[in-house]
Amino acid sequence: MQLTMNLMIAGVIPLLLALHCKLMSGKPVLMKKRSLMCHSSSQCNHHVYGQIRHQVADLNKQASALLNVYLEHQGYPFNDKQNLNDICPINASFPSVHQTCNKKEILIDLYKIFVFFNASLGNITRDQNNFNPAVAQLIQALNNTSNAVRGLLSNLTCLLCSEYNVSHVDVTYGNSSDWNKKLQSKKQGCQVLRWYEGVVSEAASNFKECHKPV
Repeated sequence: MQLTMNLMIAGVIPLLLALHCKLMSGKPVLMKKRSLMCHSSSQCNHHVYGQIRHQVADLNKQASALLNVYLEHQGYPFNDKQNLNDICPINASFPSVHQTCNKKEILIDLYKIFVFFNASLGNITRDQNNFNPAVAQLIQALNNTSNAVRGLLSNLTCLLCSEYNVSHVDVTYGNSSDWNKKLQSKKQGCQVLRWYEGVVSEAASNFKECHKPV
C-alpha cells in the first residue's frame, strides 16, 4: 500500500522507509496560504544560500567517515568492503541531484534528498541503539549528522517558502518492507549511507561548479 505525504520541515517525522522506495518528481506548489511546511519559517537573511552551500560541503566531508564507522560496527560481511556491491547495492530509485545551476531546482533537489535522508537516519539510529547501544562513536556520529541535516533543512525550507513560494513537495514511498529484521535493517542502513555518500558528493560538486570564479 502506497503512502503519500506532504513533507513538512517543522521537525520532519521519521518515516518507515522501504527498501524499494520511489520518490516522485517534486512539483513545487505556489503558496495561496501559509502551509504547515512554511508555518514556522520566517524571512531569510541574505546569507542563507551561502550557508546552505557551506552546510552541504561540511556534510560531504563527513559522509565517508559516517559510512565507515557504520560498516565497522555491523560485523561480517558489512566490514568487508570488497563485497559491498553484492551485500547492499545502491537502490537506483533513491532521490538524486540534477546537474543544474538554477537555484530553485537545486533547493528542491536538496530538500527531497535531505528529507529522505533525515527520515532514514531516524530508522538507522533507532536500530543501532538496539543493536550496538554501547558503541558511542557510531551513535554520536549518527546524532551529529542528524543535527546537521535538521539545520540544513531549516535553511532550505526558509528559502523555499519565503523566496520561491514552494509550500510543499509531494513524495510517494513504495511498499513497506521488514525494516525491523536485523539483517535487513543493516542492509538498508548500508544502502542509504552508501547512496548518501555519493549523492552529497554530487551536490557539493554541483555547487562548486555553479560558483566558479569568473
